[in-house]
Amino acid sequence: EHKDLNEKLELMYDEHFKDTYSEEEGMSVEDRRAKTIMDDSVTLVDGHYQIKLPFRQDKPCFPDSKPMAEKRLTWLKKRMEKDESFKEKYTTVVERYKTEGSSREVPEEEVAMLNPIWYLPHHAVWHPRKPDEPRIVFDCAAKTKGVSLNDQLLKGPENTSSLIGVILRFRVDNVAVAADVKRMFHQVFVAPEDRGALCYLWWPDGDITKEPKTHQMLVHIFGATSSPSIAEYALRTTAKDNQSEFSPEAVDAVQRDFYVDDLLKSFPNAERAIEVCK
Repeated sequence: EHKDLNEKLELMYDEHFKDTYSEEEGMSVEDRRAKTIMDDSVTLVDGHYQIKLPFRQDKPCFPDSKPMAEKRLTWLKKRMEKDESFKEKYTTVVERYKTEGSSREVPEEEVAMLNPIWYLPHHAVWHPRKPDEPRIVFDCAAKTKGVSLNDQLLKGPENTSSLIGVILRFRVDNVAVAADVKRMFHQVFVAPEDRGALCYLWWPDGDITKEPKTHQMLVHIFGATSSPSIAEYALRTTAKDNQSEFSPEAVDAVQRDFYVDDLLKSFPNAERAIEVCK
């Protein structure tokens, strides 16, 4: 009887408390396609992974979305004209994208050659603990003629560890460590041939009195349905590609103790925690 109970408990644990997502087990046809795109396109560029957008079709066919983006930018401009503080904070973030290499202004002669091309409207989302720095979210669900960017993207497999596994391991030892990856999606570059799908309108140097120009994001963005899967894939690839240079415990932490961009891990003592964290 006890043996039967133990077997049932083990079976339940194996089914419901799996440590990590199995790459192949139960993966849908769409997830397999997305993973193949990631596997085939991932490359290291200037210390960051570069990965293609996982489009449903090799070359998506987009309608002209620029008028929709222009309309949304007009609304944004009206709010900026009424609220100088909002305008300054919003402009600071968007301009920083350019200086840090996450975006660029597209030269006029290049715009006509972009294929695919899709214009994304954008807006600010505020975190209660960061009142001075909005997160600029690109509206990938915005539609033109019934089509949105997210419609054309595969979500991709769930590359993250199980939340219950992360939390249970976190409770094992006495010294707790929490950390996160700074702007995780922006750490992964988009393959150059796909960047036309991440265009947006913005004013030169943030001057709203000027004519807006075409810009494009060079990194995976907040708002795209594929970004979580791609960023998690890049994180795991980082651990896999560098496992010979770091301790097994550090590699294991990256593979098993992150839930999306948040790390939770515990250690038996502070010295070990410091050593592995470094």
